[in-house]
Amino acid sequence: MANKPAELVKEWMNKNPITLTPQDTAFEAARIMTEQKIGSILIKEKDEGFLIKKKGNLTGIMTDTDIVQKVMAKGVYAENIKLHQVMTPEPITLDQNAPLIEASRIITNNKIKRIPVLKQGKLEGIITVTDLMFALVKLGKIYEVSELVKYIAKSRVGSRQFQKVVRADKWMNINVVTCSRTSTIYDVAVLMEKYKVGSVVVLDKDKVAGIITDTDLIRKVCAAKIKPEGTKVEQIMSSPVVSVEQTTGLLEVAELMSKHKIKRIPVVQNGRLLGIISVTDLLDALIQLNNFSQAHKIIEMLYGEG
Repeated sequence: MANKPAELVKEWMNKNPITLTPQDTAFEAARIMTEQKIGSILIKEKDEGFLIKKKGNLTGIMTDTDIVQKVMAKGVYAENIKLHQVMTPEPITLDQNAPLIEASRIITNNKIKRIPVLKQGKLEGIITVTDLMFALVKLGKIYEVSELVKYIAKSRVGSRQFQKVVRADKWMNINVVTCSRTSTIYDVAVLMEKYKVGSVVVLDKDKVAGIITDTDLIRKVCAAKIKPEGTKVEQIMSSPVVSVEQTTGLLEVAELMSKHKIKRIPVVQNGRLLGIISVTDLLDALIQLNNFSQAHKIIEMLYGEG
């Protein structure tokens, strides 16, 4: 049976992806990611003589994670690194007429968050895991959404057994990566690279003082040409932090995420860190508890347009 037009990748992809050349610098990528509030840039060849021409001049992809793990965590300056040195070359691609279900399968099987989209072999757009999740919810593909959420949840640090409870502490991730407020930005980048995480909670005498994300590193450090080795975490961390007590209900957590437009919340007891609950943890819980209406609301708020 043929797929309906609305179920095809081309109906949900970003048709105007931002691109750079392999000869541009990681700093330029960080600057554009900051200005455009995006997490990746596609790399296209400047001319046929620079690299072997493949996939309609698509050479690679550069993500915010690449900048943190391959540049900042290595102690090198982004303005001195060319993209061809640190990008992911020859990324997995998808034809624009592929069904959304195939895109979901590729993302989960290959543990990636975005796929460049081609039309007759030429770059046409890009579809991300958030685009895909939003599309599947809009189309009522709840089972596919739940499978996608399970994949994202499993890819995070730590694991848990399913429990039919609605308290935050039963769904939080207890393996939280932390640092002190006097740690340097370089220290944080190394932690993110070592533990493959996108955020680090900042502690002050065992109590939550702030939080710093990979997006903070890109926008507040790399794009601003601030030197990671000489900059303390407390200078750029988000503080005060929205947090919840261990007995807080999931619906209240959802409301806080919606209100503050955030995707992770530390779980505390009298100010002391117990764990962290992310939007993925929350969606996983709501779907397993069959609260699809609330899951739909959260996805639309965080991943929808506008």
